[in-house]
Amino acid sequence: MSRSKTLDLSDRVERMGALEDRFGITLEAMYAVFKEDEYANEVRVNFDVVSPNGGIDTDLQIFVSAYNSSGQLIATTYTYVDGDDFIGLESCSERLDCDEPPTKIRVYPKSN
Repeated sequence: MSRSKTLDLSDRVERMGALEDRFGITLEAMYAVFKEDEYANEVRVNFDVVSPNGGIDTDLQIFVSAYNSSGQLIATTYTYVDGDDFIGLESCSERLDCDEPPTKIRVYPKSN
């Protein structure tokens, strides 16, 4: 019999509003879940990158970082948002390998 567990972690997501403001975007529709089964343990974070003015001035990397209860970084990844192709909305889904559910997940932009 296979064991499978899913845990909603959306309340553990921390956004960095000052960085979002700096790049003229907001990160919305955050959904984070920890999935554990016989094959892997992972965190999946889904979100939208939204710009009220319809564009961004530079290419961005959106980082997704997971931390344990000691505040240590246990996994990180990022996705690219191409400034030339950005139309004001981009949906993203990022996956991190984690042995256990993180206690905090930070999602923040950085210029590329």
